[in-house]
Amino acid sequence: GFAMAQEALTKGFDVLQGPDLNLVRSPLSGRAFETFGEDPFLASVMGVAAIEGIQSTGVMAEAKHLGAYTQENARARLDQVVSTRVMTEIYNAPFEAAVTQGHVASVMCAMGMVNGVNTCSSPALYATLGSWGFHGFVRSDYAAVTSPATAFKAGMSLLKPATAQQISTLMAQGQLAASALRQGVQRVLTEMFAYGLIVRPRTLSLSAVATTPAHQNVALRAARQGIVLLQNTNQVLPLSASLSSLAVIGVDAYDAVTTRGGGSSAVHASSLTTPLA
Repeated sequence: GFAMAQEALTKGFDVLQGPDLNLVRSPLSGRAFETFGEDPFLASVMGVAAIEGIQSTGVMAEAKHLGAYTQENARARLDQVVSTRVMTEIYNAPFEAAVTQGHVASVMCAMGMVNGVNTCSSPALYATLGSWGFHGFVRSDYAAVTSPATAFKAGMSLLKPATAQQISTLMAQGQLAASALRQGVQRVLTEMFAYGLIVRPRTLSLSAVATTPAHQNVALRAARQGIVLLQNTNQVLPLSASLSSLAVIGVDAYDAVTTRGGGSSAVHASSLTTPLA
């Protein structure tokens, strides 16, 4: 978390859109690569550590995606029917830890619906956050909100995507009350003041090189520590220097090595050693 936030600072960002605290309910989930796995306790502990690392630098963390977010396919229209107990003990557990232990500055609400209600517009979602003592701001995932006025009224602070004209129109039409908008703005400004961004605003530097050898070593160490060898039949590994012949099969070994997932969290490796090499 600390390393990621240092890179965010190099680029001039105020908020790092992570950690992803969703649970891997399917190994085929498109966001599995940026999560902490399938266990609510493990995701809670690692999520809090990541948040503490991020926010220790003065960058806000944004825990995502609050709501039972389990798949990428049809995510915008997916309605997930989840009991209160499962929501509490499984899906919400890492987010509760993020708030009560990590004191996360912001939360991103998920796409789709939970129990028939647009997630970002669900009063139950904001009531749950309030019961944990959350004082930060909630931002919507991209195009996750079906009714902006309803979402702001429920407790959302930032809408993505949106324009000032869109918000002004909602107010002029009487759909969005000024009080609801003020509450959202206040939540954002409160965190900005708390993190010193009003007194010392940052300057974007998107072309700045954020990768460092030290951070590459952080990634390498994490990858090594995350490997679990299930079997080592006849002590094949590590490979012997006297090995005379070895078959390496498949394009994954040299030409199409998979190093990351897709989407907004995709990061190209600054260097790559292939299995064949």
